[in-house]
Amino acid sequence: MKEITSVQTKSLLVWKKWSLAIAILVAGYIAYHLTTGQHGFFPELINHIGLFLSAVVAVHFIHELLIKKEEQAAMRKEISDVVATTINTFMPSFEKWGFQGFEDILEYNVIFEPLIDGDELLWLDTYAPARVEVVNLVSMALKKGAIIKMLAIAPESDTAKLRAKEIEQRGLTEQAFLTDLNSFIDQLRQIETEERNLEVRLYDDLPCVPMYIHRRGGVPIRGFTSYFLSHASENFAHARWGFANNGMLKHFTEYFDRKWIHAKSIKPVSN
Repeated sequence: MKEITSVQTKSLLVWKKWSLAIAILVAGYIAYHLTTGQHGFFPELINHIGLFLSAVVAVHFIHELLIKKEEQAAMRKEISDVVATTINTFMPSFEKWGFQGFEDILEYNVIFEPLIDGDELLWLDTYAPARVEVVNLVSMALKKGAIIKMLAIAPESDTAKLRAKEIEQRGLTEQAFLTDLNSFIDQLRQIETEERNLEVRLYDDLPCVPMYIHRRGGVPIRGFTSYFLSHASENFAHARWGFANNGMLKHFTEYFDRKWIHAKSIKPVSN
């Protein structure tokens, strides 16, 4: 209700502003027109005031309708350039490496929903604790024609056990981590059996960092990376990356592709 009231109030203020401007324009023109050709102090004063008001309001209309949007666009670009220059002062490699900032909490829909037919998602992680949400988003992306390659940590590996042991998060014990990991892989195995555009492989070496790389036409166009620390990375800050010549996305992609070659495919669901 508050949002509707706010919109209505804003519309009313805009309507009043334009109505007042039109009224002043008309009044000024009428005053100017009626006193044109008349002599004397007051008729000439009114004539000049009418001309001034109508001219000022006419210029205001021209500015609002034709110039203001271009000025605002130019101002936004100028502000953006100043911000980029300021950031580059403190972080000289900001543009060079394609760093675009941080996501406080990375929502899974931000990763999957922009995927379109032919796009690839290169996904390196241990597993995704929010299984129901992720599985639904994976299915929707696959139906749109996207290709998903996931590298998940091998449940039986020493690396998985070491990662499970170092997480200090209430409710996520070592056993819970390994159980959830197996359940997640089983769910993806079922989808992989039905969808040819999903392939899951397991790694047992170093995990590097959690990463999601969106590749279009063979070019990585955006990505997110986080860190394996004492808390599960799912609810941790993620760095946001964009395309840059020889930027970090290129190096993340090369790492993923090399790791993908040596990873093991998961066994299909037996019918």
